[in-house]
Amino acid sequence: MRDNERISLASQITRCYSDNKNSLFRAHLTVCSFGGQLRKRFDTILTHYTGWRGVRFLDEDFILASEMAKGWMLGEGGRKGNGKENETKKTGIGANEQTIGAEGIEEAKAATKETKPNSEDKAESNRETQPQSQQSRKPETEGGQFKGVFSKYADLADSDKKKLQEEGEVVYLTSDSPHTLTEMKPYSTYIIGGLVDKNREKGICYKRACEAAGKCKAEGRKMEVKTAKLPIGEYLEMSSRKVLATNHVNEIMLKWLECGDWGEAFMRVIPKRKGGKLREEEEKAAQEEEDEDEAGVEEEGLNEDNDEVVEEAGETGNHEE
Repeated sequence: MRDNERISLASQITRCYSDNKNSLFRAHLTVCSFGGQLRKRFDTILTHYTGWRGVRFLDEDFILASEMAKGWMLGEGGRKGNGKENETKKTGIGANEQTIGAEGIEEAKAATKETKPNSEDKAESNRETQPQSQQSRKPETEGGQFKGVFSKYADLADSDKKKLQEEGEVVYLTSDSPHTLTEMKPYSTYIIGGLVDKNREKGICYKRACEAAGKCKAEGRKMEVKTAKLPIGEYLEMSSRKVLATNHVNEIMLKWLECGDWGEAFMRVIPKRKGGKLREEEEKAAQEEEDEDEAGVEEEGLNEDNDEVVEEAGETGNHEE
């Protein structure tokens, strides 16, 4: 990535943390392959990240991070995930990924306030240090419990819960995947590719996911890496490409955890400049327009018939005269 793209990615990661911190239902959040110039930017400019809670920074890649995530979700305290891995080395190099575990965590404290020279970073700092009284909603504070869209699993028997844990998935989200994500599942890990490339590297995230799946299989790992894309095409009509920023994908998933409706989640997050409109509303509007056109044609045809009757009556009258 270029320097300006790396700055943008750092800002997106900051937004991801802020959105998760302020979300009604929070998830485990992990930044993996954390190293190189991106790590340097956080260590020198965005130093307040050391005060973040409910997020982990790892040198390891998303394969190892996903394996560790299982332990975090099954460990003592359930799915709280409010720890932070500070003992990371400065040797990690490569594109960064973010993993989001589909479970709630405990309320995290606000990040340490830090003055930033970059205007984009300053805006993010203001957002994440905003007093709780100014935030739009109060976060869910109880971690390790099935709530929101996952409340249907709350009363499962221990045997069924164990089966649910075993069915937890590892899904790499990429718009190039032939598979579509229909719902998020408990005990599952979702990887968001941390890449800002202005569309230069097409298909790179899907390729990376497929390579990871092959590696896991070759090494005999139990973990299977799947791929999926968000169901944008099923719910929205887009006037631009269906590729979203890292923080937008993260926020959409958090909104889905609140409402369980992809259409609503998309409309609450996707920027208006992308021209997203609910497909259902578009189809309804098109049908109404079609009905109006048909009604207009019928009315026009009726008027023409009336004209013909009048003309015939006039001709008959003339004959009688």
